[in-house]
Amino acid sequence: MTVTQKIFRLFLILAVFQTFAGAQEFERDFLFDSDWKFYRGKLTGAQDPNFDDKTWRDVTLPHDWSIEDLPVPEVTAASRVVSGPFDSQAPHGDSTAFTLGGVGWYRRHFMMPREAAGKTVMVQFDGVYMDAEVWINGQPLGQHPYGYTPFVFDLTQYLHFGDEENVLAVCVRNEGFNSRWYSGSGIYRHVWFKVLEPLHIAPWGCFVATPQVDANLARVRIATDLANNTGKRTDVQLVASILDTEAKVVASSRIETRLSEQTPTTIEQTLDVSHPRLWSPESPVLYRLVCELMQEDKIMDRSETVFGIRSIEFDTARGFFLNGQNIKLKGGCVHANNGPLGAAALDRAEERRVELLKAAGFNAVRCAHNPPSPAFLDACDRVGMMVIDELCDEWTVSHPPATGGYHRYFQNWWQQDLDSMIRRDRNHPSIILWSIGNQIRNSASDTGARIARQVAAATRTLDHTRPVTSNVLRWSGDWRDLDPFFAALDVAGYSYARAHYDEDHERLPNRVIFSSEIDPANCFGNWMAVLDRDFVCGNFAWTSFDYMGEVGLGWWSYGHSAAELFPWIVNYSGDLDICGFRRPRSYYREVLWNDKPAVFAFVHSPVPSFPGPGRSNWGWDDVKPSWTWPGYEGKDMTVVAYSACESVQLLLNDKVIGKKATSRDTEFKATWVVPYEKGILKAIGYNKNTQAAQWQLVTAGEPAKIRLIPDRKTIKADGRDLSYVTVEVTDENGILNPQFNDLINFNIEGEGKIVAVGNSNPTSVESFKQPYRKAYEGKCLVVIQSESKPGGIKLAATGKGLVSGGVTIDAK
Repeated sequence: MTVTQKIFRLFLILAVFQTFAGAQEFERDFLFDSDWKFYRGKLTGAQDPNFDDKTWRDVTLPHDWSIEDLPVPEVTAASRVVSGPFDSQAPHGDSTAFTLGGVGWYRRHFMMPREAAGKTVMVQFDGVYMDAEVWINGQPLGQHPYGYTPFVFDLTQYLHFGDEENVLAVCVRNEGFNSRWYSGSGIYRHVWFKVLEPLHIAPWGCFVATPQVDANLARVRIATDLANNTGKRTDVQLVASILDTEAKVVASSRIETRLSEQTPTTIEQTLDVSHPRLWSPESPVLYRLVCELMQEDKIMDRSETVFGIRSIEFDTARGFFLNGQNIKLKGGCVHANNGPLGAAALDRAEERRVELLKAAGFNAVRCAHNPPSPAFLDACDRVGMMVIDELCDEWTVSHPPATGGYHRYFQNWWQQDLDSMIRRDRNHPSIILWSIGNQIRNSASDTGARIARQVAAATRTLDHTRPVTSNVLRWSGDWRDLDPFFAALDVAGYSYARAHYDEDHERLPNRVIFSSEIDPANCFGNWMAVLDRDFVCGNFAWTSFDYMGEVGLGWWSYGHSAAELFPWIVNYSGDLDICGFRRPRSYYREVLWNDKPAVFAFVHSPVPSFPGPGRSNWGWDDVKPSWTWPGYEGKDMTVVAYSACESVQLLLNDKVIGKKATSRDTEFKATWVVPYEKGILKAIGYNKNTQAAQWQLVTAGEPAKIRLIPDRKTIKADGRDLSYVTVEVTDENGILNPQFNDLINFNIEGEGKIVAVGNSNPTSVESFKQPYRKAYEGKCLVVIQSESKPGGIKLAATGKGLVSGGVTIDAK
């Protein structure tokens, strides 16, 4: 028995002892992410507990093998490029960012104490991409094909208790053309181990709803699913307590009931909370529900559920209301992608994405096109981000070119996947809509409408507190052919269809309308169409945060071959790039969304940033936040200002270039042609001739030194927490030099490690895993992960001809 196994065994024994003792506090769920063995490739017999896995790699979950470096083939064709995780001849090419899937095996060895015999033991996978097959001690537990929904297996009858080892084996098959974007491969979300009494609360067994909410009172309705595996009828008590942010009990209820043998029982309770603090993006207040299942004054099981008190309403004429307040949804679509980390759903990575999106002005996201990780939703609850939770990308007809997608499994699996998505996610106050599908190919057919009615009805059965929607696109024919499909929904999601707002509102005044997906190149017109119509709830841009796969969409659009597109690896349509850095379009959207004074200035690149056609409907103008253009002295440069002020004045080295009005008539833009000279380019926004905001671009000198900027200088010493370090190359005066694109090397010491590096170049096929990376426009990114003990983490960065940079991060 290894030291780790001994520690885990002692941990289980302690929990079991506390359970026997009727303790008020004990753990029922254990994070099961560490000490896994991994092998990339096909094997025979690896489910056998006696299989020799000593030479397999040690990995900690969440894990994505497709983001890891590929071995360079011994023989490489002249036309083939293999670099980092990318292969120019990858079977699914540009759709999946020229990465490879394949088959992978995971094995976990562990011991179970004798004292745990008689308990119910389960394993829960938050997400495995995809086609997972699971065994315990050689016994098959089952399969789970969909890569985005959680699943649970009961291990109890096959476990060894005492000194005999247990082996959990998982085979993952990411084969065939099953995705239109980068999906990653492997056990890319958390795994949980559950040790439960025969009397216990079922997994995802607590459902909290707030059917009545006002400033004076919130009525909280609780439904708790209880399991009785004792083999006899049993009398129990269920105690439900609601705790506020200061851990004070603000409401409680106790019910005595008799549980039937082997028959799940649902207990309903209603509690009133006086003067509740309501959840909203501006004030994301969270409460905690503690449910204790008791027998003869002993706690047999205990679960905690975080929830929020809030009301939602979608009105056909007035749009969306949160807590009685009319709000426009400033939305963006997001894929399950963490840039340099790939698909790995590390908690801090998910949280950072939400924080950056909110800082960029978004108040809502649509999880396109699948359920996100629990960590992402937890972050949305804490940070204050409204969510559309979406089931899948396909029903019975595939989305080309991904011919091997979810449509293969839909008929046999949709009910189970829908059930697990809603039961897992329904307590999140951030979720305001359930989406049952994305751009369903046969939505205009009788079959599509029939399935929509069926899936929507099942959704309402699982949760009647939120409306049902879908992202609906007209693939062909008349737009009105979609009416039967829309009729199955509570809220109509229009995909690239703002031209139909007025006609449909007049024709079908009882239809609730919002734009569930829309092109960013026309974000001015798209947002004005929302502001001008009370009945349109908001829109969701494609896309808010960039992602790998569907490469070059924002530059090339559709219709190009993989050979033309390589080495593009990024979609290039995000307001934020894959490192989380804001693009110019993000600042323009800020101007459109906010009524506070703001002004931003950018310079059109004098030569295209990349080969190819340039801006598409999913892209933006080729503009840069730079006034450093060596070799262009005296040549005309086009400068554009985005402004929410009444007018903008442009100055170069304190010389006035001009002053122009900025309003809706000018699309809140002003443009000048300016001969380039070094110095300070300044845009000043005015309201009523009073300076209200300013923005400046300063010419940088020669690259001189490296600056490291961590997003957090203190992180948890838990082996999981992250610090994102922005790397900037500056001149002697600390001004970023956007012309620097050379290599930066990294060295790390202490209680941390580098888990990823990256930059914003959408055509970079460098490794994400090596301790070096080229800067792009003067910047790159390093992601540091803590080890499992406290201490300092020292990161150093060096580059040829540069003064090195360093930073220390404390892991506590």
